[in-house]
Amino acid sequence: MTRATAVALAALLLSSCAAMQETPIRSPLKVYEYNSAARKYMDRPTFVAVDGSPGSQRLKVSFEPYGVAKSGDYAMFAAQHADTYSAHIAKFLEWAAKARANGDAFDKKIGDAPIHPGLSLEFAFHSGNSTNHYLAVTLCSLGSCATGMNVGRPLYFDESGASDLLALIKKLKAGELPGKDVGAKYN
Repeated sequence: MTRATAVALAALLLSSCAAMQETPIRSPLKVYEYNSAARKYMDRPTFVAVDGSPGSQRLKVSFEPYGVAKSGDYAMFAAQHADTYSAHIAKFLEWAAKARANGDAFDKKIGDAPIHPGLSLEFAFHSGNSTNHYLAVTLCSLGSCATGMNVGRPLYFDESGASDLLALIKKLKAGELPGKDVGAKYN
């Protein structure tokens, strides 16, 4: 496959994801981004939405980054892969507790998880320092994370945010997130 074909296919996949009918949902979830002026990770305006019907829903988390946003500055989670996402998030929480107890700081890939054909997520452990650790979730298109040509920038979640994300993923799997016709009850 030529690079131009791969880029065109990736653009098509991303545009189909961007066109989904989303229902915003209330959540305490926060995405963090490093602020070089403050010299620390700071939370950014974070948006959580769902589309589809129970059992085949997708959860989308996006944020307003510093500077110019990229088209891939979001993460999407498909209900049918909720167990894989949950396992990666649980691994992050386990490592964060150990790293904090040991005073360790490190970066390490946790694993990959599919969304749907052509799109996946990369989960990684990232230490801001020996006491602050972040789950980094990066959207990948056609193996872009393996080549270092990520579609968007990683979404960073602190330990509390990772727990909030895990709770949302469990609700996604159970079909407990609102459906796309939330407004139907307002007749």
